[in-house]
Amino acid sequence: MGSPQVRVRVVDAAVAIKWPTQERWCVVSYGDPAPTWSWVGDLEECGGAQAWVDPGDTAARHPSDFGGEPLARTPTELGARIRQLRGKKNLRDAAKELGISKSSLSRYETEGKVPLDVAAAIDGNLRADGWVLASASRLHQARWKPWAADASVRECGHQWPAQYQGTVWIHIVPRAENVGKSHAVRLSWGPWRCLVELPLSAQGMVLTTGKAVDEGEAVTLRLQARVPLYVLFGAGDPATGPQLDLRDAWTSSHAS
Repeated sequence: MGSPQVRVRVVDAAVAIKWPTQERWCVVSYGDPAPTWSWVGDLEECGGAQAWVDPGDTAARHPSDFGGEPLARTPTELGARIRQLRGKKNLRDAAKELGISKSSLSRYETEGKVPLDVAAAIDGNLRADGWVLASASRLHQARWKPWAADASVRECGHQWPAQYQGTVWIHIVPRAENVGKSHAVRLSWGPWRCLVELPLSAQGMVLTTGKAVDEGEAVTLRLQARVPLYVLFGAGDPATGPQLDLRDAWTSSHAS
């Protein structure tokens, strides 16, 4: 069990907050000339908006898992879990549904080196709820060569599975002509905002933060960069690269 969480719900121009020691929600409305507040006893009284947890909350600093199942730490673990997820479905049929060859699926189950697009397909087809992609992303990071294959972007987004809690990260790498130059990256995640400005070496920077279990659907994190970057999203402890912890850098878009 994680530590108690301060829970926050966005309701139109108001924010509802629930502390672990309180049975009720405190609703703060940002009005003119000053904010007003009131107490409500039930979540339904707060409206139907998404419930959020501060990315800097200490509850999201606990070991990363999917409802008790930790991410794979080795390719062998990942491959074995994919084989387990396939269950009684034969190799040929499972591979056909994934749009890959039987030999490829067999290799992924044996070696665990799964391309990220295949990992995403496995999640959807075998109902792994994002676990395979999150595990594959972390393992992929150590051998990621963005300059060789990936396209740089100025805007992109990513969703981590709603039930995942723990560390999440964004590895940003500059284009070759921009190595050593200052980069500005703006992150938006529900009501939370973060602006990062820093020079990037050829290794880039791994931006880390926390995530708690979402109540409802997963929330998309959106990234906007001043100049094109190579971007890789992941979960769990990053496998490589210099890191910048953003847990204390987020601000609420509803702050007065």
